[in-house]
Amino acid sequence: MEIRYPEYYKKFRCLAGECPDTCCAGWEILVDRESEKRYREVYRTDRNFGAKLRAHIRHGRIGGSGELCPFLDEGGLCEIYRKLGEDSLCRTCKRYPRHVEDYGNLHEVVLLLSCPEVCRLVLENHSGEYYVRKQPGRQGNLDGIDGKFLKLLLKVRERAWEIGKDRKIPMDERLFLALALGHDVQGTLGRDAETCGSFKEAYKVLERKPGRSTGCAKGRELERFLLMGDFMETLTKLEPVGGLWDGMLEACRRSLYHEPDSRKRYGRDREQFLLKNPGLSIQWERIFEYFLYSFLLAALYDGDLYTKVKMAVFCTLAIEELNLASWREQDAAVSVEDQIKICHVFARQIENSDGNRLELERRLKGKEFGIRRVKTALSV
Repeated sequence: MEIRYPEYYKKFRCLAGECPDTCCAGWEILVDRESEKRYREVYRTDRNFGAKLRAHIRHGRIGGSGELCPFLDEGGLCEIYRKLGEDSLCRTCKRYPRHVEDYGNLHEVVLLLSCPEVCRLVLENHSGEYYVRKQPGRQGNLDGIDGKFLKLLLKVRERAWEIGKDRKIPMDERLFLALALGHDVQGTLGRDAETCGSFKEAYKVLERKPGRSTGCAKGRELERFLLMGDFMETLTKLEPVGGLWDGMLEACRRSLYHEPDSRKRYGRDREQFLLKNPGLSIQWERIFEYFLYSFLLAALYDGDLYTKVKMAVFCTLAIEELNLASWREQDAAVSVEDQIKICHVFARQIENSDGNRLELERRLKGKEFGIRRVKTALSV
């Protein structure tokens, strides 16, 4: 078995009380069976705390009546940790922001972008390199794993990342070319993994040198304005995770799309924004790579690699729009701290809610986010 993890993985250290946010707010925590059983037994030794555990852990989830976790005390510390020790934490709390995806004999470790310190590592340190630790004596669960399809997905991800880091091409066009790659490979396979077409044809697509877009630049900024306005509106349909998201999203939409002269200003302001924030394209490159790594291999279970690439592309574009809105409102360069806040708050909407992620995938399959429209909006 192989375990793959990003090169910055071992650099992560929880900031604890110095963290600008808390991971103990805004989302339901799944409690594994072993931990739930242990919490039930606490009632025998500590009736008061045991009663609190019973009241707030139902059906395998920690839930409360407010935004914060009910076990977060006034000092910002975890009562379960403080009273029962670190080993008593449920699997989710113990591991976060570490997350492992199981693909049979390949396990991939992710540090979730919804953590501010992970954001810092991705933005400042990520080179796009990964380490692989081999464990010859261990065998993964291969039930439901199509080894040939997994191999193809790894090649698609590698090729999309090669496109994503080609700095001779503007960032938006890189995103479109990566999306076009996913679209064309999907076209050779059919709609799901159960009825895969020719892998041979799929590999031919990967071997092609991606052509530069021939989209017409005239009117492109208007098309981009309309496309991103629709996508940012789509984000309002998701259930907010955390208290910062609604305000951030609404401020972005108001500033970029709903001012009286928004359409006229958008292209001009964006040109100035890119000119005055040249370093942001490198950050977007790293963010895109992160989302590719996080999303793409999940296609192993539904066969829809195109939508997974589209998720990575549009999540990166959303960060771009939030950056533009922040720059316009502050009339100052987007700092690393600004970017960390934007990225981790946005990522929480997708990473801390399975329902949101699935709903966003469903909406991205709509015609309003089709390949032709994206090409018109992002081509140069």
